[in-house]
Amino acid sequence: MPRPYNHMLNVELTDGTIYELVNVTNDFDYDNEGLVSGVSLIALPANTEFSADGTADMKGNAPVLIGQGASQLSRFEGNKSVLAVRVVASDGATAIDETTLSNSMYGNGVDTVNMVSQYKACSYGKFNVVKAPNRNGGNATISNGVVTISLPSISIAQGHGTFRNALTRELNQVFGVDHPDKLADYGIYCLPVGTYSPDGTDNGIAYAYINNWLSIFNDDWCESVSLQMHELGHNLNLGHSFENGVVYEDQSGIMGASYPNKNGPRFCFNAAKSWQTGWYRDKSITINSSGANTCFDGILHGVADYPIATTVLLKIVNGSGNEYYVNFNARKGLNLGTQEAGNQVTVVTRPRGVRDSYAESELVAKLGSGETYNF
Repeated sequence: MPRPYNHMLNVELTDGTIYELVNVTNDFDYDNEGLVSGVSLIALPANTEFSADGTADMKGNAPVLIGQGASQLSRFEGNKSVLAVRVVASDGATAIDETTLSNSMYGNGVDTVNMVSQYKACSYGKFNVVKAPNRNGGNATISNGVVTISLPSISIAQGHGTFRNALTRELNQVFGVDHPDKLADYGIYCLPVGTYSPDGTDNGIAYAYINNWLSIFNDDWCESVSLQMHELGHNLNLGHSFENGVVYEDQSGIMGASYPNKNGPRFCFNAAKSWQTGWYRDKSITINSSGANTCFDGILHGVADYPIATTVLLKIVNGSGNEYYVNFNARKGLNLGTQEAGNQVTVVTRPRGVRDSYAESELVAKLGSGETYNF
C-alpha cells in the first residue's frame, strides 16, 4: 500500500502496477485507519474498476485493512540496485539517451557528482546505490543500469498514470518476471516531456511512492542529482522538509527543494532525516528533559567531519508531541552545496515516533554564534 507525500491513497497490485483510489467513501479517514505505507495489506471491493489511466474507482466504498506485511528496517544499509527506464512511445521518446542517463545516475567515471557518489559519501559507505544487473530480454536489454522500453500503442497525451503501469507490465513481460523488483530494488521511470499534462504545461518534475520501489520523473529532470536523491529518499521512507509551514522550503538538506543541476549540488540531509537514516548513530546523543541526560555541553560537528567528530547529532525530547533534532550544518566537503543555513546550527522538529517511521519535518531555527532557541 504505497502512498505519496500528498496523502492520496494508492494500492500496488502483485505485479507492481499502482493505482490511485478514487471515489472512496467520504467518511474514510486515511490517516487513522492503521495504514502504513509500503507495509499494509488491503482488500478492495469486487466492483472496483481499474482504469488504464492508473486510477481505481471505489464506487463510494472503502478499502479494508487485512494485515501488515514485512517491515524494511534495513532500508538504509547495504547495496541497493536501481534500474532507470527510458520510454519510446507512439509519438515521442525520452530525450536523454541511455549513456547520458547512466552517467548522470551512476557516474561511470564521467559525471563526478551523482546519485551513487553522493549517497555513498553521505552514508560513509553504509548505503550504496548500484546498477541493476545486466540482462537481455530479447526486445530490450538492461545495460549499465538503464533500459529502453517501447510502448508503440501509447501516446504522450495519455499521461503518466497510463505510462507508469504500461511500463511495469512491459518490464515484467519482456524479462519474464512477476514484478520489476526482481530486476532491481528500485525503479526510476523517465517519461517523455508532455506526459505529466496533456495540455502541454508539464508542471510536474517527479514523484515517488513512500516506502516503495518506484519513482516517476519528467524527462528533463532525470539528470538532476538532487532530485534523484530526493525521490529515492521517499522510496526509503523519508518525508518532505518544510520551513514556515511550506513544503520544500527547508533547503538545508535533500528532502527540501531540488535543483536542475546535472553535477551537483553536493549536500546531504537535514538533522531529522540524518537521525532517521541511522548513519551517524555512534556520534549521536539523545537529551531528555525528564531523564538523566538533560544537557549537552560540547562541540557539535557537521556530517562532513563525521569520522573525526565526537558528536554530530542531538535529539531533544521535552515532553511535547514533537522531537527536536540539532546539527551543525557545516558547508564543506560532502555537504559543500547545502543551499540554506550553511555553517549554522539548525533545529528541526518532527512528530514523535520511532527512528524508522515516516514523517515530514520542519526547520524551526538557524542559529549563528551567540544565538539561542527556546524549546
